[in-house]
Amino acid sequence: VSEDAMTAVAECSGQNSVVLCDRGLMDSYAYCAPGGFDAAMQELNLNVEKCRDSRYESVIFLVSAADGAEEFYQTANNEARHETADVARHLDKKLQEGWIGHPKLKLIKNDKSFARKVRTLRFVDEPLPLSCLRPFSSSCTFVSSLLFFLLLRLTAFVNHCTTQMEKAVSAVCSFVGLPRPSSSSRKFVLKSFPSADVMAQRVGHYTQHAVEETYLHTRDNRAHTRLRKRGDNVATTYKLRTKTLIQRGDSKTVAQHVEVSRLLNAREYISLKNKADQRRTSLAKTRRSFIWENHYFELDEFTGITNPKTGSPLVTLKVGGEEDLVSLPFEEDVLEEATNENTHQYSSYILSLKQPEA
Repeated sequence: VSEDAMTAVAECSGQNSVVLCDRGLMDSYAYCAPGGFDAAMQELNLNVEKCRDSRYESVIFLVSAADGAEEFYQTANNEARHETADVARHLDKKLQEGWIGHPKLKLIKNDKSFARKVRTLRFVDEPLPLSCLRPFSSSCTFVSSLLFFLLLRLTAFVNHCTTQMEKAVSAVCSFVGLPRPSSSSRKFVLKSFPSADVMAQRVGHYTQHAVEETYLHTRDNRAHTRLRKRGDNVATTYKLRTKTLIQRGDSKTVAQHVEVSRLLNAREYISLKNKADQRRTSLAKTRRSFIWENHYFELDEFTGITNPKTGSPLVTLKVGGEEDLVSLPFEEDVLEEATNENTHQYSSYILSLKQPEA
């Protein structure tokens, strides 16, 4: 009720607004007995996709200090916290599991890198040009396990919270379309799509969705606008995303891609799809989302697109661009990394181009 009330206030303000929530509906999943959450969803005539994907534009999950920064975990400074570190870790994993499948889930791990703290301070103190601002839906709702953004300039940037804060700031910048202080993601090409048994054995819980992406016609060569349909006839979400190349400062400054996205209803989606770029075809793929070693992964198998090196459907694995990523869940199946410009042929924008007729 409070989320709906605050969202209504934001919508009535007539200004671009961000609603920060300390908790979200899917957090209830961690505190229900096995089968209890699904039973509640059915009794209330709700479904997980609508409560998770359609209700929240983005999710920022700050991993508990009990997982990776145990020396900072304590109950003395919070009357509501009574769990031991072991119990807190277990609950944290269950909370993460509840949000797996959200298309904009950002996991913020515990880190204690001083160099990254310095970069955070420089980034926060640097004014952003007005040209970097991009419009976004006034009803955007962001989930965070801390109300960090309002207190950003007052934060002491100490201990393990400092780097968590930096990563959270980076995530917020990415979600609302501002330049960010760190990379966004890394992508790898795999030999094949793992079977359901291998997935369950290797990564445990995961979600699977059908995804369709359609690029729209645009007159600005620096901007790519894409529609995304996600789900099935029972529960489907629609999103519009614009990716723009922004140049900050002089010509010597490295340009950055910034993204802005917003949820659509079915009518908006159908209307916008009529403006599809005729030089491109819609991309269809099966997406599996999962968390492995505190990193959020998206595994895609493309329909109708063949990997020339294997002769089988193209399979890509995308993960948040953490500097501490040292291994992958299917590392033995990796053919190559496709993050840099030399492998841009694996980007959806290039893959969507129609092949010339023979």
